[in-house]
Amino acid sequence: MGPRRPIPGRPRRALGRAAPRFGDIDLLCGNALGGALAQALLGELPPTTAALLVSGPARTDGVLDARLARIAEMAEAGRVGEALRLLSLRILPEGALPPRLPAEAPPPPAEAGPRLAGGLRLLCGSNVSASVLRHPGPLLNIVGGRSQLVGHQHTAAAAHHEIRTVPGCGMRPQSERPGEVSRIIQAFLREKRIL
Repeated sequence: MGPRRPIPGRPRRALGRAAPRFGDIDLLCGNALGGALAQALLGELPPTTAALLVSGPARTDGVLDARLARIAEMAEAGRVGEALRLLSLRILPEGALPPRLPAEAPPPPAEAGPRLAGGLRLLCGSNVSASVLRHPGPLLNIVGGRSQLVGHQHTAAAAHHEIRTVPGCGMRPQSERPGEVSRIIQAFLREKRIL
């Protein structure tokens, strides 16, 4: 893998054009790739903007890059169903048994392969840590403690930011432990006076 790189500037330019129409952004939220993009955009927003992320990587490492690249390669090779099955397994907590799937699933739409591969490739080798560390506003990133993809090691936080790890969860702690994640988010929003 080559040198770490920031996520490309196109999302920043789009936000710069859209922000005047929406006014100040009080809370920016993102999950997975959306969380990485949200963190990349922090430097373009007012310093008081809060960020709420779930499994949002600020940086990748060799293990995450290899897992994402494997899924992207399958999708690029036209094996989209196989790629989606592997992704669904990687989203589960490490060691979890996969759910029973129907023997014959409908084929994914034609655009699913390029879209899946493009999103995963965008994350490979990315590092938006500098944007996160410079952000003076509040930030909460919630990750699963048994995630096979984005874990605590993929986050970045300044001293006033908060990273919360939900034990036993994979990439979707909001689905796996909704009550606990909801309490974490509500406490963050109240403490930071966002509610």
